Amino acid sequence: MVFPIPRPVNLDNDRTVAPCGLGGEVPSPSRISHSELNNTVTLKFYFTRNHCNVYLGKGENPTSFPIRVGAVFDNQNPGEFKVPLLLKNADLKKGDLVTLQTVCYMDLGDVFQCSDIIVD
Repeated sequence: MVFPIPRPVNLDNDRTVAPCGLGGEVPSPSRISHSELNNTVTLKFYFTRNHCNVYLGKGENPTSFPIRVGAVFDNQNPGEFKVPLLLKNADLKKGDLVTLQTVCYMDLGDVFQCSDIIVD
């Protein structure tokens, strides 16, 4: 995940640990505002045949992410890709603390990252 900035993880290969990558268990002390997202998440792909889902979990530090708010299916091109977010069905209210979780399914293993948001 390029934007919003994800929670830090220990090493690149530690991103394979759900739900937010090893070392990504603690929410960011500075959440990005919902309006700065412009209803997109930017992912960077290094390989072809990428499939990713973006999920949303509510609360200060959610451990489950039941609401799918975006997806990329079978992206064939390495590089940065903007994923549109469909947040209108997430029932968000001003002041809500939420976390976006990206899960990318790749041949080398699944990659998990999280980013913390405040609804404004």
